[in-house]
Amino acid sequence: MAVRRRSNPNIRFYIAIGVILLLIGVLLFVLLYHGTEEITERGVMELSLDTSAIVIRDETTYTSSEFTRIDYGAEEGAEVQIGDELAAVYRLGYNDELTAALLDVREQVYREQLRLMGSVKDEGLEALEAQILSLQSSIANAVMSGSGDELTLLQSRLDAALASRREYLLKVQAREELTALYASEANQLDIVSKWKDVVTADRSGRISYYFDGYEQALNAQKLSLLTTDLVLDAVKSSAAAKWTSDDRTRVCRVVDPEHWYIAFLSDKSGITRVAAGVTYTVEVEGYGTYEGKALEPVISGSKVINIIEINSDMHGLIDVRTAKIRLVASLTGIKVKSDAVINDDGYCYLELVRSESHYRIRVDVLVDDGEFAIVRPHDSEDSLNEGVRYWKK
Repeated sequence: MAVRRRSNPNIRFYIAIGVILLLIGVLLFVLLYHGTEEITERGVMELSLDTSAIVIRDETTYTSSEFTRIDYGAEEGAEVQIGDELAAVYRLGYNDELTAALLDVREQVYREQLRLMGSVKDEGLEALEAQILSLQSSIANAVMSGSGDELTLLQSRLDAALASRREYLLKVQAREELTALYASEANQLDIVSKWKDVVTADRSGRISYYFDGYEQALNAQKLSLLTTDLVLDAVKSSAAAKWTSDDRTRVCRVVDPEHWYIAFLSDKSGITRVAAGVTYTVEVEGYGTYEGKALEPVISGSKVINIIEINSDMHGLIDVRTAKIRLVASLTGIKVKSDAVINDDGYCYLELVRSESHYRIRVDVLVDDGEFAIVRPHDSEDSLNEGVRYWKK
């Protein structure tokens, strides 16, 4: 009797697994290595990029406890030095009746000084009086025109002129009644001073009393804390800078006008971004043209934060947060086909062919027009020259 042999199902199983693995291997080979070899060239390409950007200044924001009134110590945009008085703020709880009482005493002092001088002609006093009258007239015109910013500065000048007149009239020989008025003035001044804090500069620069709310988050000292959300919020904000702040704690800013930054976003999934150390021409719409050097781009979320450092006078940008810019540069380097640049989680690579092996180097894309790109090695230990074979999938 013949013996029937049963087939081993395990053999068919292993054969099936082997076939599947072979197919996967072939598929991976096709996906990974299907492409062409290209040769790097040396080339020149022009960059012209239009985008929305934010201005980040090298500035110090001066704050105080909540105040009800502020006396400005300098004009908007004036240059200040270390130790200069920037402003005097009157803390919450202060009321104008205290200053009104001081002004009333000073008026009495002034009248008594004039009475003691009699009819003596004094050219210095006449010049001061003319200056005071001129400022009072200018203040009246500012009130009529509703120019609040100009009114604040004129009031500051008037206060300075009145102080000069008081100092000038101290030369009048005091008698009993004037001496008593001086004592009353000093007492009332002491009362007012207890409510007043003087803010002085601890750095030199240009002063501004305008705020947009981003000063303490967006400044040169906090570049490492920049995020995509913060830049987006600032770019989208349509609020212009306002004279003083709504929270009544920010007093003023002192800005280094010759050290600032432009920052803008690009897509992490793309290859368009600045390259560290490259000099760009930055055309700021409505404000002028500047030269700046790029810092290392920062990947943040789904975006890349591009930052350009500028060391020239920013002029009107001292009060501007958002701007339309055009980035321009003529860039020379190694030219490759754009679709050969590999974007791996926001970082760019080029796959080189050496002998029969492939390996990647990280690259910086200096400029890309969609067909070709100028690239350079990102790491100093890597080199990339013309005539090198690279892989385009």
